[in-house]
Amino acid sequence: MEFDTARVQAKSRIPLWEVFNHRWLAPLRCRTFTAGDLEAKVRCTELGGVRVTEMRGQGHFVERTREHIAAGNRDEVYLLVLLKGEGNILHSGGTDRISAGDAQIYDARVPAVFGLLGEFHLIAVRIGKDSLPGPTAVASSMPTVLRAADGGPRTEYARRATLLARSALREPLDAPEAAERAMKDLFGRLLGAGDAAESYWITANDFVRRNLHDPDLDVSRVAKAVGVSTRHLARVFAEHGSTVAQFIQTARLQHARALLLDDSRAAASIADIARLSGFRSASQFSRSFRGAYGARASDIRRGSGH
Repeated sequence: MEFDTARVQAKSRIPLWEVFNHRWLAPLRCRTFTAGDLEAKVRCTELGGVRVTEMRGQGHFVERTREHIAAGNRDEVYLLVLLKGEGNILHSGGTDRISAGDAQIYDARVPAVFGLLGEFHLIAVRIGKDSLPGPTAVASSMPTVLRAADGGPRTEYARRATLLARSALREPLDAPEAAERAMKDLFGRLLGAGDAAESYWITANDFVRRNLHDPDLDVSRVAKAVGVSTRHLARVFAEHGSTVAQFIQTARLQHARALLLDDSRAAASIADIARLSGFRSASQFSRSFRGAYGARASDIRRGSGH
């Protein structure tokens, strides 16, 4: 199925675009940045209960209000992947900037405004929660952004889902039932279906260890990367006998100790080690290190502290 606003009269483009989206994806309101006509085209296909959409066009606003949510199926979740362009997502928690390669997990129950800036290209995959392979823990307070640069398991699941979606859009698949099962499995993993707590724990671990160098790494950033609330993430870490803050601090110190024992880092100063491990100052690092290991960092490096 395809639709191109260039094929209809200018005055009908926005109304017909809204109608098309209502029928295929979700009820919404569309507005352009200027008085100019909306330029957008879309290709769609379906894998059983999974709807796959590819959109290209010029920048515009898409708004999902509570009235729109009430008019549609609220038990659905979307994966939106921006392949080209930039945009903003406005929601109850603030504003998120998105760039090419970033993905969003969007719960259909959440009011939000999506602003696509300039020329864009995106993939949207819609799936009903009841068709997923297990219970999910979708955070419904706001859209979740998966940064391409952050990596991690969930980013990889989103990438694989995008590749499968684009394959389905290019030509009919030889085994559509298998493709549907694969897409549902990827969504299940992406949304933490089954053992959600363990999925969140693994994703949080991965994100923390890849961002230890950042002194601004904190509980809220980890929760946002994982896609859950800070309270929910705290419960996940409590099951492993820790808090998020304690885990970050322990991981920083372990990383610093490994650097101190690394012969290739012999020329690095203690201040350099502290900075590479995400500590704001050498003095803060020294106090924390001695408290954790009962020895000074310089002693560990000389070999007298282990």
